[in-house]
Amino acid sequence: MSRWLRLGLHVAGLVLLVGLLWYAGPAAWRQVLAGEWGAILVAFLLTGLANMLSASRLRLVSRSGNLSGSPPVAWRRYYHLTMVANALGLVLPRSLSTVGGKAVGLRSVGVPFKRAVALVFLDNAFDLALLGALVLPSLFFLRGRLASVAWSALLLLFVLGLGAAMAWLGSGRLAALAGWLAGRPGAGFLRRFEPERLAALFPGGRAAWPVYGLTVAINALLAVRFYYVAQAVALPYPWLLFLAAFPLTQLSLVLGGLGFFDASWYGVLLLAGVASQDALTFVVAQRAYVLLFILAWTAVSLLLSLTVRGGERGNGEQPVNPARRPADK
Repeated sequence: MSRWLRLGLHVAGLVLLVGLLWYAGPAAWRQVLAGEWGAILVAFLLTGLANMLSASRLRLVSRSGNLSGSPPVAWRRYYHLTMVANALGLVLPRSLSTVGGKAVGLRSVGVPFKRAVALVFLDNAFDLALLGALVLPSLFFLRGRLASVAWSALLLLFVLGLGAAMAWLGSGRLAALAGWLAGRPGAGFLRRFEPERLAALFPGGRAAWPVYGLTVAINALLAVRFYYVAQAVALPYPWLLFLAAFPLTQLSLVLGGLGFFDASWYGVLLLAGVASQDALTFVVAQRAYVLLFILAWTAVSLLLSLTVRGGERGNGEQPVNPARRPADK
């Protein structure tokens, strides 16, 4: 996107957010302030666990594929840069907070910047692939066109099928596919993302399964978190509704993030038959609670990162000084 278009989307998102928070009225805010502490605690813990798994996935992605030259880095550093990127995402567009924030964080621990950007794109590509695959069946379920049993079966089928496709692509076929797509007429937009570089970094063979498994776990935890946010403000809706709404709302972050994400929750809940005031109360609750959760876990990540010694890298490994390597025989 152009700079002005990004700025316009960011301003539009802010206007949407302020409008929704104002339109919700004082009743919604009272429900948020009187939230049930047990459900809030569960949502808080799910947020922390999901982001810890996200840091583990980024670390695994950065050590997979054609990355033998990357320096090993302690998990606590990955966790800190993940939480800092999430904290930035509370006020900045997604392209700056997630892509830019994580890439700069990886650069600070010794990963070359171009490789860092490619790694962050690849890390997010797993989320986009999973969420994109689940959009259509989730939409049918929310509209009442699919029963819960049929939707659950489709969900399992799509998740397993996508995992098998990831493993198949990781067997060296992705590089050939990326090269073929980049050579097609009109693929200039695709070439800007350097598909060959991304394909070279893609976890090979069986290494794709742990990364994909973490992706499924991260998104499942975050989806269930929203159910407990609703429980905290006494909204009596089933957890399957929030699980189905999750892919559609998360993909709105690609468009603009702040404001668009909140508006997408409001729209999707209305689509599923939730009362307007209940949907507005949920929008206010998820914005207020998640903001506090992210700030709290970012503080925890900062404290953990301070326990990493200056020379410590990862798994007890120390950076090697090339000048002190034994001479080749």
